[in-house]
Amino acid sequence: PLSHSLRLAKKYQAELHMLHALVLWDDDPHNPAYHFPDKEELQKRLKEAAADRMSADLEKADIEDLVVKQVYERGMTPAETITRYAGENDIDLIVIGTHRRRKIRYLIGSVVKEVVRMAPCSVLTISQDDEETPAYALYSSQEIL
Repeated sequence: PLSHSLRLAKKYQAELHMLHALVLWDDDPHNPAYHFPDKEELQKRLKEAAADRMSADLEKADIEDLVVKQVYERGMTPAETITRYAGENDIDLIVIGTHRRRKIRYLIGSVVKEVVRMAPCSVLTISQDDEETPAYALYSSQEIL
């Protein structure tokens, strides 16, 4: 969805927020089932990995004349983190990629479905299959106002 996000941000001269939701299930230090040896170190490594990935993606992209914020937010679930951030930061549009996990999606739902249900703004979902398709082939400038 990055190429689509960049195209929309450029067209509307918008600030682009790249959000990585840091979700750890080890909030209870007394729960041995979810205990990590060093939670702070693990969080630091996860944030560094996300930063490296975002930076690598941005290096390949044309971001001239764009304001891009790389954001790392911690939350209970990815959907809650994404929608909370969108609400707190007056985000106009969430662009999110979908995965092709057909059977599992029907049984347990998906992050994308939760974001669409809970979002305080519009949500544009992009299939990973569509990531290789140029953004202009998926929608015209008049379809997204």
